[in-house]
Amino acid sequence: MGYKHKKTKIKILLTNLGNCTGLDGSYQSWLTGFHRYIYVPKKIRENVLYELSTLAKKENPDLIMINEISKGNQINFLRNLLGGYKQVEVGVKYGRKSLLRLIPVYHKKSNAFFSKKNMNFERFYLKSGQKKSFYKLTLPENLKLIFGHFALSKKTRKKQFKEIESLVDFKKGMILGDFNIHDISELETIKNNLQFRSAHNEKTCPTSNPMYPTDMLIHSENVRVNSKILENKFSDHLPVIFEVEY
Repeated sequence: MGYKHKKTKIKILLTNLGNCTGLDGSYQSWLTGFHRYIYVPKKIRENVLYELSTLAKKENPDLIMINEISKGNQINFLRNLLGGYKQVEVGVKYGRKSLLRLIPVYHKKSNAFFSKKNMNFERFYLKSGQKKSFYKLTLPENLKLIFGHFALSKKTRKKQFKEIESLVDFKKGMILGDFNIHDISELETIKNNLQFRSAHNEKTCPTSNPMYPTDMLIHSENVRVNSKILENKFSDHLPVIFEVEY
């Protein structure tokens, strides 16, 4: 009888925290809470992070991938709430020389990930867009994961997708994050060129009335992914669970 390779399983929680403003993306919340984009009261900020930590303890993911969280108070508060995650990495999402790094409202806005195990990773910067900072993680069994936050502009996203294509040097992997797409068809070119698939086609943003499939994972054909859109509404994006098997 031949040896049957045991499948590796990883559970990933993806969330865009909207910098802990607690806004749901509706016109009403934007109108009444716009000031939170400049300053988020401590109580609101901590309530958002409490809700995320409660969800994480319930779902127990191996990796928590976060778009739009701030370095400093937010990441440190969440680190203390979660516990159990050996590796915490956070980096400002703008380019190294971006002027946004010098503006107080923007200079701490980041992407981050929490991992139960220490993972090898590299951080790299795209040439196009304001949000240039991305991560490339090496998961068990050499599965690659690219994570980041793509541009708001469709024209710029297209350039970024092309850049990401040129950086994919692996046969087994995934691309994950806030794609900022308005329609799943925007991903057809990159998926066809890489021979990748979408993990889901569900709409996740805004939470008040989901219209866009922004929070997404695309993956190579030798990876199996089951996704679950969660109903937790602590930001303007619904969190997503990805159960990965390979």
